Amino acid sequence: MKKLFTHQDPKLNLFRPNTLTRRLMTPLALLVVLTAFGMAIALFKLHQHYLHDTFSKNIAEVDSNMQTLLNEQASSLALTLKVIASDHNVQEALRHNDSTALLHQWQNTFQKMKESNNLSHFYFLDKHRVCLLRVHNPGKKGDFIDRFTAQEAEWHRDISSGIEVGAMGMLTLRTVQPVIVDNELLGYVEMGKEIEDVLHMLHVQSDIDLIMVLHKKGLNKDQWEEGMRLLNREPNWALFPSDVLIYSSFEKLPDTFSSYMKNKLSLQHKHENLDEELESNGNSYRIANLPVKDVSGKEVGDLFVVQNVTNNNLEFFDMGSIIALIGGLFTTLILGFIYQLLKRTDENIIHQHETIVESQQRLEELSQHSRTIAWEVDYDGKYTYVSDVVYDVLGYTRKEILGMHFYDLHPLAEREEFKNAAFEVIKRKEPFSNFKNCAERKDGKLIWLMTNGLPLLAPDGRLLGYRGNDTDITEWKNAEDEIIESRNLLNTIIDTIPIRVFWKNKYLRYMGCNTLFARDAGLEDPSDLIGKDDYQLGWRDQAELYRADDRAVIESGEAKLFYEEDQTTPDGNTIWLSTSKIPLKNKDGSILGVLGIYEDITKQKEMQEDLRLNAKMLNDAQHVAHMGSWALDLINNSLIWSEEVYRIFEQDAHHFTPTYAAFSNLVHPEDREMVNNSYMTSLSSQQPYEITHRLLMDDGRIKWVHESGISDFDDQGKPLRSIGTVQDITERKSAEEEINRLAFFDTLTQLPNKTLFIERLNQMQELYATNHQFGALLFIDLDHFKTLNDTLGHAIGDILLKQSAKRLLECVRDGDTIARLGGDEFVILLANIGLDEKYAASLCEQIAKKILAELNKPYVLDEINYQSTASVGITLFNSDRVSSDELMKQADLAMYQSKEMGRNTLSFFDPEMEKSLKDRALLEEEMRRGIEERQFSLYYQPQVYNNGEIYGAEALIRWNHPTRGMVSPLEFIPLAEETGLIIPLGEWILQTACEQIKQWSQQNGFETFSISVNVSARQFNQNNFADSVIKTIEHYQIDPKRLKLELTESLLVQNIENVIEKMETLKEYGITFSLDDFGTGYSSLSYLKRLPLDQLKIDQGFVRDILSDTNDTIICKSTIALGHSMGLSVIAEGVETQEQLSMLKSFGCGAYQGYYFSRPLSIEAFEAYCITNKRL
Repeated sequence: MKKLFTHQDPKLNLFRPNTLTRRLMTPLALLVVLTAFGMAIALFKLHQHYLHDTFSKNIAEVDSNMQTLLNEQASSLALTLKVIASDHNVQEALRHNDSTALLHQWQNTFQKMKESNNLSHFYFLDKHRVCLLRVHNPGKKGDFIDRFTAQEAEWHRDISSGIEVGAMGMLTLRTVQPVIVDNELLGYVEMGKEIEDVLHMLHVQSDIDLIMVLHKKGLNKDQWEEGMRLLNREPNWALFPSDVLIYSSFEKLPDTFSSYMKNKLSLQHKHENLDEELESNGNSYRIANLPVKDVSGKEVGDLFVVQNVTNNNLEFFDMGSIIALIGGLFTTLILGFIYQLLKRTDENIIHQHETIVESQQRLEELSQHSRTIAWEVDYDGKYTYVSDVVYDVLGYTRKEILGMHFYDLHPLAEREEFKNAAFEVIKRKEPFSNFKNCAERKDGKLIWLMTNGLPLLAPDGRLLGYRGNDTDITEWKNAEDEIIESRNLLNTIIDTIPIRVFWKNKYLRYMGCNTLFARDAGLEDPSDLIGKDDYQLGWRDQAELYRADDRAVIESGEAKLFYEEDQTTPDGNTIWLSTSKIPLKNKDGSILGVLGIYEDITKQKEMQEDLRLNAKMLNDAQHVAHMGSWALDLINNSLIWSEEVYRIFEQDAHHFTPTYAAFSNLVHPEDREMVNNSYMTSLSSQQPYEITHRLLMDDGRIKWVHESGISDFDDQGKPLRSIGTVQDITERKSAEEEINRLAFFDTLTQLPNKTLFIERLNQMQELYATNHQFGALLFIDLDHFKTLNDTLGHAIGDILLKQSAKRLLECVRDGDTIARLGGDEFVILLANIGLDEKYAASLCEQIAKKILAELNKPYVLDEINYQSTASVGITLFNSDRVSSDELMKQADLAMYQSKEMGRNTLSFFDPEMEKSLKDRALLEEEMRRGIEERQFSLYYQPQVYNNGEIYGAEALIRWNHPTRGMVSPLEFIPLAEETGLIIPLGEWILQTACEQIKQWSQQNGFETFSISVNVSARQFNQNNFADSVIKTIEHYQIDPKRLKLELTESLLVQNIENVIEKMETLKEYGITFSLDDFGTGYSSLSYLKRLPLDQLKIDQGFVRDILSDTNDTIICKSTIALGHSMGLSVIAEGVETQEQLSMLKSFGCGAYQGYYFSRPLSIEAFEAYCITNKRL
């Protein structure tokens, strides 16, 4: 039993005098110091978190209070505005655009509000959001107010408020109230005030300093500096690179804050860290910046919140000093007590040390350090003896082992099987040796034993038991298992990796391979390959090549890696391989052979070829379409262009590195900001973008391109990359400009034509309706021009017209418009000729006399001296709403009055001439009665294919007046358009046409006839127009494809998106569309290509002179070609002669209508005509 005590802890040998004192006191003292230091850091961190949390709450409170104050101010302004908007005088003044009445009523009130509530501005706007009056600045008005609050008030027809950056660069709280009476929008009232009061109140309430800056982008330096001076502040535009200071609660902004803000504002993610601490003038401050957004959600600046935390820090350091002093005293007392206790313990250890050492030495001499257990068991397998080593090996004492059976040490799961096998040997009384078996230690760990045993026999041969030994071979067994596992793992890896592996001896015969290689060789098992060479395998044709590579690797001792080669498979196919070979060496470095691997890369090769072909096809397609593609990596700031982009930008791909900056340099300087803003807006809105802009080539040429792109974003909304296309549209742009020139300019004189002139006249009337300026229209006719043409010829007449045009240009000012209506008729539009009618008339008379004098000067017409005169008619206009046609008529009447007065003079339009206007009012009244009494009827003009087949008709309205007889559409249609009667009239036309289609669908010979119906812009713009058309079709149960709606080009200057939406709705239902009078209005390819049209209709004005006017010929031919290129059919109206028809046919026109075929007919006459003339 004494052996049991040999297992004492060997660490006893480490004890020496003073060990505990020396080993424990120093770490303990160090631990105390570290603990104190850690507590100090923890307290400091806790203090910082406290300051951070407190400051965060203060920031949240400032933000909440600011919103509350802004809402209170906005509510106050809203209440005031509602009172003003409900004022009857205000309503009447807005209804009549009477700014004088508004100023008289509200100027004194505004001054009081400005003094009591710091109101900064007070606006009245008309219903178009044009400034009618600035009460705070009456001298400035007439400008269009395009701020978000005004737009929102218009969209929702309700009050709108929010903060916005004003024109002078100040942040302003604005509130806009629409003035609506009986659902009629009369205008808007707007009030606002700078938010400096709000910031000052926040500063006073919270004792927190505030600093606000605005971004310079979008600000005007001069206007901002003027605004600052108006607020009695010293402007400093250069204080920050990209921002300006508009408010600070500090009397003077400390330099430390300026430097910090300058750095903070330059950061890309400047709002990520909530707050930081700064030192300034011996004080500590917490500072944080928040984004400032206007009412539209756009970030316009930053608000810096600053809190002085000097006292907080001083209180913290005072408290920390007291805690440190108390802790130090307490720690000193504890350490002194522990030191005395350890010193007394060391004295006892020193006293016992020598006795322990002596005992340990005796025990070590007697113990035998062995891992082999000697044992004896009886015939039942029960231990009768074990040596002391059993404790080291199994963890059991001798006492615990004795009485146990040998099989009790075997793991339970296999114990019964082990017991039975062992007793089979025991029954045979056989010895056993080197028997490996597993045993379970007392602590549950498994170990391996090598067991040897001899039977113990009595003299009579009876078995007494066994004697033997168990040697602990756990470490050896683990090493053996690792070797076996490594070998199995290597074999598994070689046989399962998706590549082929083989190895040969130096005679180039195979020594082994994996399964994949064997299958490539046409063998079932890798062992079938051993001993063979390449001549015996399926790739015998390549055998010599393979063996040459093998010999080169063996002889050079250097690897040959990742080279491509082909191979013939056993089934005769060719595959591509990526092969690597290395020398196979033994442990002393001698080369035994070669180890090779290869991978079947046939699919990769095929994919590479497919990619190459696809890339070539894409490049060819882009080249044909003049459209290239690009990709911008926003993380790595790298830009990739396709070959076509290089061609479009005329850059050498080998010498030009594409970057965003390089791309911007190629954009025309006037378009760069627009292009950059479009792209940046797409990133911020996460929406695709499209833009058309110019490129400036090295030689000064201009190219037009259409660019579109889309971007990818991560989960946080950060842009990752952008891709897009760029298309060269220079030729298309040139075609558009040419069509525009032909449509809007006179080719002889290069002056605007009537279409463009009417457009400018309408624009000027819209403007003068609000600012009450006078304008004038001068109608000029050259006297005796027809005589000149008849005597000297049209060529001489053309020279006179061109010289007259030049003289007229010298007589007018910038901003005036001169146009040629045709023949010898010119018109001049004089702009901004004053607010007083007499002054305006006097100025017109001066200009007209100057014109007469210039035109009276002698001409030299192709060496022919000629004297000419002219007659001038003048009409004035301002805010009185008179149509452009009426103004033209007035000027025309005045011009004919000059003719009657003997020519070579001027005449003003006489109000007495307005008898016709009274007739017009009477006509309007009679037309209303005519609609109620159903005096109108539809006439039908045949529409004919090239082969003469009648395929449909255009429905034309006629008015059979009970006393006037047949009234011309030219007389009542414009009046219906202007008065709104066109809407009920148009609904009646549509219903009647659908009813006729229904009748024809049941009538033999007319089943497929279609009807074209003209739709006015006013009727089309009705919100329920599409629904109304569909309901009418469903009511009469007709095929919608047989109804064609003819739209005029005037629609294109309306809300184009709304037009497209309605057209697409009807298009999906089956209705077709024709663009009527194409070329006379606002034709634009950019609009035309987006409209879901089916047909273009050439205006009869171009057809009429197609044989005599080169311009009309070109326009007709271009329109037909344009229609064909866009997949649209083309019909010409107003065909009156065989010659016109023949020329149109030669241009490729497909359909016609006009008097050459038939006048518009009543339904009975039309049906009879069709029966008689089925093919014309």
